[in-house]
Amino acid sequence: MTLSRLQAALLLCCVVSAPCAAGEKEDRLADAVRNRDHDGVKHWLAAGANMNAPLADLSRPLGWAIQRQDGESIRLLLAAGADPNAADVYGNPLLAATCDSGNEDAVRQLVAKGADPRASRRDGITALSLCAGNSTPATIALLADKGADVNAADAKGQTPLMRAAAAGNIGTMQALIVLGAKVNAATPDGATPLFFALQSRDPQAPDLLLQAGADTRVPMPDGTTVVAAALDVRDLDFAATVIRRGADLTHRDKDGYQVIHLLAAGGYPGLVKLALSKGADVSSLTAPPPESRPARNPPPAGQAPKHGGNAVGKGKGVVTADLIAAPPPAPRSPLLLAATAGSVETMKVLIAAGADPKAKAPDGMTLLLAAASSGDLPAVQFALEAGLDLNATTLDGRGVLYIAVRSGNPVGAEAVLQYLADKGARLDARDNRGVSPADIVNRVGPENLRAVYNRLLQEHGFDLAAIR
Repeated sequence: MTLSRLQAALLLCCVVSAPCAAGEKEDRLADAVRNRDHDGVKHWLAAGANMNAPLADLSRPLGWAIQRQDGESIRLLLAAGADPNAADVYGNPLLAATCDSGNEDAVRQLVAKGADPRASRRDGITALSLCAGNSTPATIALLADKGADVNAADAKGQTPLMRAAAAGNIGTMQALIVLGAKVNAATPDGATPLFFALQSRDPQAPDLLLQAGADTRVPMPDGTTVVAAALDVRDLDFAATVIRRGADLTHRDKDGYQVIHLLAAGGYPGLVKLALSKGADVSSLTAPPPESRPARNPPPAGQAPKHGGNAVGKGKGVVTADLIAAPPPAPRSPLLLAATAGSVETMKVLIAAGADPKAKAPDGMTLLLAAASSGDLPAVQFALEAGLDLNATTLDGRGVLYIAVRSGNPVGAEAVLQYLADKGARLDARDNRGVSPADIVNRVGPENLRAVYNRLLQEHGFDLAAIR
């Protein structure tokens, strides 16, 4: 007969180290622990229950006491001889499970009875590291005093300070730094404690590391800077602090963005002004990464595209979904990024600093076209008031209405379309492939813009069957 894994494990327990599997007394002891019945715990210990015998599920009474965070049951069991270095049902030392719960008293009791302070889970995460994220400064000091390494990294390269920082556990962060934790240690993918601290969203965490000497100028291997990480969690105060302290404003991330581009795209006028005062280039362009596939050359203006597929238009060639896909990313200035974000205040800051509102991107994108992509009416009005040509297009022939119907803000785009039509934007304009805004909204929507655009066409005397 073949033994099950559980039977084999229990048999090994009996052969190697007896005590063997639990009997009735041990089950009753475990029940008392689970129910926080301290008198029952005393009774079954006095009756000779073996507190170290594994139960049917391979758990132990001490493990249950730790899981319940029942300090009195822990004390009674350890005093009766429970093994402080026993493992839980997953094969991890009980001290690690105790640190995972953060119970300072339980940690003290286990260590006092001989639990190994350098113990780690099977995945390599040390008890100290778990306590760093969940317990108290006193627990950290205790484990370190007993020999735990404050810089021990797990399989992912994460140190106790990183775990404390990610949890925003300010007290244990302070304790670890005093004990010699390395504030600029890095994981294999380049994350330092500072990046983990920002993820905690506790503003004290990155500030503490900064005071302890954290380096803010070293980006991760993928190009992510501390400023970018701060913006990701909207910690604008810390982003400002890093910029003031001398952030590298010329560094580009994996998408070819410098700090000024990130700030403009986020619509942060105050931070944009600060970065400009520190030397950021108001006219610098992004440097998008190369596309995975080359862009197709459009046919000459006015020539119908030669593609098969489901027709959308009539008399102007066949329109397929690939013809209305967004174009590949092109270089953008901070001003165009601010317009795309619909941030009028950021646009004003950049223009005041010397950005040219009439400058075009290499693909022909103008301030008005970029503002139209935001679906934000005030941004569109500001751009048009700057004297831009209402019917200018990108090099591939995409006009302001074409871009407006592709906005990521379809609700706001309703007012934008009405405004632009009232100002005289060409409702029947087509790009170099022969695709019109009407083709787009009637092919892929959204429904609200389809209704608005078709209404505008009718109001301006266009035959819907002819224009679509």
